[in-house]
Amino acid sequence: MNLPPVSAYLLAFNNTCETLRAAVQSLLEQSHKPEEILVIDDGSALPVADCLKDLPVRVLRHAHNKGRGAARATAMAEAKFDLVTCCDATNALDSDFVRRAAMRLDEEKAAAVFGRFVQPKQNTATLRWRGRHLYRVDIPYEFSRQARLSTHGAMLKKRVVSEVGGFDPAFRYNEDGDLGRRLVAAGYDVLFDPELKVVSLTDNSVLQLLERYWRWNSGLVGRLTFGDYLKLTVYSLTVMARNDLRARDPAAALISAFCPHYQAWKSWSGKRSQQGVVG
Repeated sequence: MNLPPVSAYLLAFNNTCETLRAAVQSLLEQSHKPEEILVIDDGSALPVADCLKDLPVRVLRHAHNKGRGAARATAMAEAKFDLVTCCDATNALDSDFVRRAAMRLDEEKAAAVFGRFVQPKQNTATLRWRGRHLYRVDIPYEFSRQARLSTHGAMLKKRVVSEVGGFDPAFRYNEDGDLGRRLVAAGYDVLFDPELKVVSLTDNSVLQLLERYWRWNSGLVGRLTFGDYLKLTVYSLTVMARNDLRARDPAAALISAFCPHYQAWKSWSGKRSQQGVVG
């Protein structure tokens, strides 16, 4: 199959130079190499351009942090080709990711396709908790055509994204979920292919884990009610912490037990999520 040319981009915000270069290198080593690689520096303190000056990438810098929606909108506007691969700067794509994703998007109704996280290391409580409860690496996944879009490692059709209004710059997080809902509402398919593998390059602190879990779950539904809080508390103890203890992982069980209280605090305090380094 003769595959079309592909653009690719990374989002960067205060990432380490080491992980940023590893993410770029994963794009350079694709079996179907992108014709261009953009790096969107969303107001990092780190001099991203200096870190990548010896690599064939184009760095576009925001003067200040605008959030994920604005950063992805910049990337899509600057991409030269219709197929656009996206990856966060804390992740690396499997070497066959771009080729397989481009083949998936050969279907007319397919607007986007994304892959699943894999996590090679499990040597800390935070990594084990992240793999078990956030990435859910041990769950058997199946291919889906009506998935909730996630752009941690994905490929999109630029013309279709533009057709439905593109990424909303007002969204500092959940910009991909918002776009995915509009794509499906317009009659397009959002594909999830578990054979598309995205490797997480970093560990997270407990606070970063709780922030991610809130942003991926409770942060999508608005202000929690007290009833929601009680349900989350019961779930964290009877499902999440129980699974941790079955795995003989009491340290992870403590994180699970605290999780609903963090979600409630985020919801009721009105604290805003920042783009950050945690994906």
